[in-house]
Amino acid sequence: MKKITELAEFAKRGDDFFSDEVCNFIANEFELDAAVIFYLNPDKSLTVLSKSNSSRKIYAKGSNHKCPDCKLINEDADNNLNTDSACQIKISDFLLNESCYLIKVNQDQKLLVKTAKKSAFDKDIKEQLSNTLKVIGLFYNTWYSIKSGGLPGIDKFTQLYISTTHELKNNVNSIIGFTSIISEENLTASNSEYISSIKRNAQSLLLNINDLNEIAKADSNQLVINQKNVSIENLINELATLFKTKLSTKNLVFDFKIAKELSNPIDIDDQKLRYILTNLLF
Repeated sequence: MKKITELAEFAKRGDDFFSDEVCNFIANEFELDAAVIFYLNPDKSLTVLSKSNSSRKIYAKGSNHKCPDCKLINEDADNNLNTDSACQIKISDFLLNESCYLIKVNQDQKLLVKTAKKSAFDKDIKEQLSNTLKVIGLFYNTWYSIKSGGLPGIDKFTQLYISTTHELKNNVNSIIGFTSIISEENLTASNSEYISSIKRNAQSLLLNINDLNEIAKADSNQLVINQKNVSIENLINELATLFKTKLSTKNLVFDFKIAKELSNPIDIDDQKLRYILTNLLF
């Protein structure tokens, strides 16, 4: 979620390195062996906008290529992940599973995203990758608007943020609820630790989703202050538990002390305080 937010900011600023960041994000997020983003020209030729380091050298930024038999291009089938093995553009030197996705940025501009990975693109991966590329298409719409001197198309992906995070929050809350129920069962020590780990990670994900939702609302002037009586001590202890879990994998020790003045509950927007503390620490 944090990386998606960063990409949105890069797009809104019209940063020159935006497309490189998108390509790296796709490759890392989906554990791809190669990824290349092409700009589709009016004559149906393809110009490389960005590529991952592992992609073939012939796909250097700015180079032009053609795939005359591409179904996505010829049929103008946007928002559709295609895994045609006969595709003439091979972005990896190895025999890998490759896919193409056509993004219709606006009426005049289209992108072709080519990805490659060792394992097959199963149904879940296809769905996740397709949904991610839909969002990235909205980012490119904004980026091209900024680069051409137009106004950023914030509203579209802001509303997409809000609706998407709402759906994600429901799913994550379900995970937290189920793990709470399971943890009450007579579990072995190892199983209990596994359940606790799932719950902690779900809680961490929920914090990130809430942060993203707040940012989206702020961008569209929909931000609302929700104050309630909150125990700062409990809030800090909750965040500390998440940070300790993350830092333990990096062999770092996280220690803290809570001032006596914070022992009494205060009226505050706890979600925004969480966001501030999280960004100060990481």
